[in-house]
Amino acid sequence: MLLNFRSLILQTIDTSERDRAVQELEQEREARKKAEMEAARARLNYQMALAECNQMKQAIEQQKQQIEVFRSVFRDAQNACLIDRISKLPD
Repeated sequence: MLLNFRSLILQTIDTSERDRAVQELEQEREARKKAEMEAARARLNYQMALAECNQMKQAIEQQKQQIEVFRSVFRDAQNACLIDRISKLPD
């Protein structure tokens, strides 16, 4: 009888240790899943920020090109005006 009681106690301890180990394993899995989700979210946010940055760089380059066109047109207009004034000067 004492042997059966001792066996029952050991079995109960083993079961509780197993249950605790299973619970810890499940908590670890949940923590890993949460970390993977956060990492995926961070990668997505990075990719979106990078795409936005590239769009802004492209817009800046287009603005720079447009400024150069305007400067060129302005210089041409100034030169034309200057040539016109020079041509109207008395000889």
